[in-house]
Amino acid sequence: MKKMLCALVLACGLFATQVFAAPQTFNSPAGKFSIDVPQGWTAQTVDMGCMLTDAKGENSMSLQYRKADVDPKVLANAVVESMKGKLVKESEEEGTIVKICTVDGVEVMVVVAPVDDILTCAIIGGPDKQGMLDLLKTVQEVQ
Repeated sequence: MKKMLCALVLACGLFATQVFAAPQTFNSPAGKFSIDVPQGWTAQTVDMGCMLTDAKGENSMSLQYRKADVDPKVLANAVVESMKGKLVKESEEEGTIVKICTVDGVEVMVVVAPVDDILTCAIIGGPDKQGMLDLLKTVQEVQ
């Protein structure tokens, strides 16, 4: 399991620093946001955010944050472009940008959402995308 998590983190170009056992609330490294961690999932600290992975390693989400000093559409486009993703579908609802793309034949979802004065950027992979979108709704800015 740890080898798989490390591979996922390295594949995203992120460096792991700490692992937490679920269930709990994950607090971002800089104390900017928190997110619920479901039972059986692992939250791993990475640069400016976290990597969440389910127990089977089938679903994962890389979640990072940044100041809301850039247009969410611009950030979402940059993420898709950096992964060399082929855009399949895109939508926008209440300021949240969702882009579904394929990267090396694998479907990936990029979600950029404003949360108070920060933007959360999630890269979601795995069959339970709706479950991970529901998980993403638990993100809260830490005061």
